[in-house]
Amino acid sequence: MKKRPGAVTAIRVFVFISAGFAYLIGLILTGMAAGALLSPDVAADLDMEGSARGLVLGFGLVIVTIGGLMTWLGVRAGRPGKGIMWTIVVLYSISAFFNLITLSLVGFGVAVLIIVLAVSGNGRAFYEGRWGPWYHS
Repeated sequence: MKKRPGAVTAIRVFVFISAGFAYLIGLILTGMAAGALLSPDVAADLDMEGSARGLVLGFGLVIVTIGGLMTWLGVRAGRPGKGIMWTIVVLYSISAFFNLITLSLVGFGVAVLIIVLAVSGNGRAFYEGRWGPWYHS
């Protein structure tokens, strides 16, 4: 079995954890919107009248889709490739921006940590194909 640097393993773990949170939030929003669409009583309880139900359903589905992208990225992050490294950087830069806007400092810190691990040290060497143990094992 080929070995990876610890930074790449950490990136994969954090990406899978992020995907899990995205799935959780997306499914909660989708479930709330579906309940509000199917039952007027639920819509009144959740204070979702008019087009708010469709908007929340759309946000929920988009977040579930982002969770799917993160899961795919977590699987692919274990292989070398500049495209994967830059996909991680772009996706988590967007994540860091939105976490900063919403004042989610933990999410912002995790996004910045993932970016730093991907573009520095052994993480960068691995993704650029220059990490020795990957090719010598």
